[in-house]
Amino acid sequence: MQLEASASAVSVILHWVLALVLVFAGLSKLRTAGWTQFRSSVQRLTRLPARWADLAAVAVLCTEPIVAILLISRYPAASVGPIAFIGLMTSFTVVVIFAIARGESASCACFGRHGTTPVGPAIIVRNLFLVGIAGLALLTG
Repeated sequence: MQLEASASAVSVILHWVLALVLVFAGLSKLRTAGWTQFRSSVQRLTRLPARWADLAAVAVLCTEPIVAILLISRYPAASVGPIAFIGLMTSFTVVVIFAIARGESASCACFGRHGTTPVGPAIIVRNLFLVGIAGLALLTG
């Protein structure tokens, strides 16, 4: 019983940590300079035409808070939020991997103007670390 309660508390904390990461990322992108940098980085990293890159940037900006809400609300089930988070991070990581393979040196602007790190192994490691946290949130349920 005690172990089960501890696992549940850990799960709640992990859900909140992941949600706060998404909220911070989203709010950072909403600032004028952050949004400009993020839109530009989406176009450079994906090599989509400007219209499609803008649409993709808006989609990311809309998706992040939805996943954060799923993580916090744990509705319809506690596993939905972490699974959605893993899908989102996997998508971001695939874009980064392809950009690195093409030799792209743009920053990801993942956290608006706070995310000025050029794409590289550090971003992949960070994303995999966050996926690991989401996996742990799934396991602790």
